[in-house]
Amino acid sequence: MDDSYLCIVPHTLRACPSGHLSATINAIPARVTIDGLVRESEGRGHITLGYPEPLPQRDLEELFGRFAWKANGQSAITILGDWVERFITTVYIPELDGVPAFGGKFNGRVRWHVRGVEQLQRAFREIGQKGLTKHILLWGGSFVPRRMRGSSSLSRHSWGIAFDINPSENAFGREPAAAGRPGSVRELVPVFEKHGFAWGGRWRESRRDGMHFEIARIPEYRTQESESGARLFLDGRESGVPLMLKDGVSYASLRLLAAATGDLSPGEDRLIPVAQYLKARSFHVSWNAREKAVHAVRQ
Repeated sequence: MDDSYLCIVPHTLRACPSGHLSATINAIPARVTIDGLVRESEGRGHITLGYPEPLPQRDLEELFGRFAWKANGQSAITILGDWVERFITTVYIPELDGVPAFGGKFNGRVRWHVRGVEQLQRAFREIGQKGLTKHILLWGGSFVPRRMRGSSSLSRHSWGIAFDINPSENAFGREPAAAGRPGSVRELVPVFEKHGFAWGGRWRESRRDGMHFEIARIPEYRTQESESGARLFLDGRESGVPLMLKDGVSYASLRLLAAATGDLSPGEDRLIPVAQYLKARSFHVSWNAREKAVHAVRQ
């Protein structure tokens, strides 16, 4: 079959003429699974082929928290309560310092969810190491509380787990710029997907969003640096807060500790002794040398 593809669609097996592959895939009904490789993400119209895909809403809220909100204009919202103070921080990404942004040059300070800081830093560090920053023509922003385009659902930007790159060349609902063309982000996609980000350029045609990247999973990094550290368990559950061991003392980011324990996020971040912080908040703290872990139980 010249210029044809073999397409598997529920209950059918047929050849597809060249150029009709996309239309055939789009015809697959929602929630169909073919050997676990092709599936549609809940409520978002995305079909993926083994690539990172957006988190279902329940998993999103479990990982990054729930918040109350109210409408603030046509698409903008205002997040109520102290959720922003607890979970949104500012991360300096040197690879973005000086990149064009709306209204001028970006200063590299990204507003971001505290639980996604490490993968954001690692992804952009690798982008820089591979000489790929030249493909970032415009930084389109990160934490922006608002609804999704054409939907009443909230954008993942509202949780501070999404960012946009080169929006003009990769507009919503259009085919992203081809590799090698000005504004293409395709050269960046493998790095971001490696670090747990889903790319909107893989979504269904009607929801395609080539500028958009969002956290789909939080990787477990097993580098020499992390292996020399320790883990923190709070009330029997692993917190995900990376620890650093120095002279027999465990240190961690103040902001990450605050987020893990439900405290207000401090204005300044720094490394602090973990046991001292937790004991001041009525935790019983112990060290398990075999597990290389700090265990803390609230009294």
